[in-house]
Amino acid sequence: MQVRKLTLKKHRARVVLWMRSGAPLNEGVQLYASLYPDAAFLSQLKTQPAVHRDKLYRVFCEMLGITYQKFTNIVNQYHEQKHTEKKQPNAPGSEKPKAKTTRSFRKDWPFLSSAGCPTELKALAADKISCWERYTAAHKQLFDCATPEDCYQAAFNVVENYKENRAIHAELEYYQQHGTVLGRHKVFDKFKRFKSLQGKNIVELVTLYQKTLPHRIWRIKSEIEKNDKPHLRGEREKRLNEAQAELAEVKRLLNIND
Repeated sequence: MQVRKLTLKKHRARVVLWMRSGAPLNEGVQLYASLYPDAAFLSQLKTQPAVHRDKLYRVFCEMLGITYQKFTNIVNQYHEQKHTEKKQPNAPGSEKPKAKTTRSFRKDWPFLSSAGCPTELKALAADKISCWERYTAAHKQLFDCATPEDCYQAAFNVVENYKENRAIHAELEYYQQHGTVLGRHKVFDKFKRFKSLQGKNIVELVTLYQKTLPHRIWRIKSEIEKNDKPHLRGEREKRLNEAQAELAEVKRLLNIND
């Protein structure tokens, strides 16, 4: 498998930010898909992410040009810092920290355990957790920026993930109060597109797989790499993720595993 080195600072910053957040697997798969993924490996990742976790980490090492030992050191360093902070006593000589009040996600949104809960809301609930983790990690990264480009990328991640988190919260809160979906989040359009794919015949799906979607992905990646309009980068990355997700769904319908 050929691995492309990351030369753009904004791409390297995103990977380092992910490492410092603890290198969560699901976010790592999404991050890899948004860079320069190998189609065959990406398909394996999406099918069995846990099985290919170690390989994914080593691919990121190659992308950054660092050793696997340095990768694990960075991940462990930030985890140890967080762990130490949580273990700090409230006062010198205290043997037990004060009990911390925690909120249960399932208690906040009990309908998520219901069989009648819309699939879209369950997907959003999972995304909300990852979104919050990305937001907090990006906020911390703001204080470690070394260049204006790093600052821009970290600030962008903070704002975008905050907005996404609030959009998801609005959907969950509305369903909690009214028992019906608000339907404003983009995930509903995504599920509609996926449902429409199921109604297409084999010829239409093959055309999407071989021509339409690969060309769309290539075009968006080219726009991102040119970086001629930085203010459009966020919108372009969203379109790229949507196109890659649609291609993955088409491959699933065609039973293509490469």
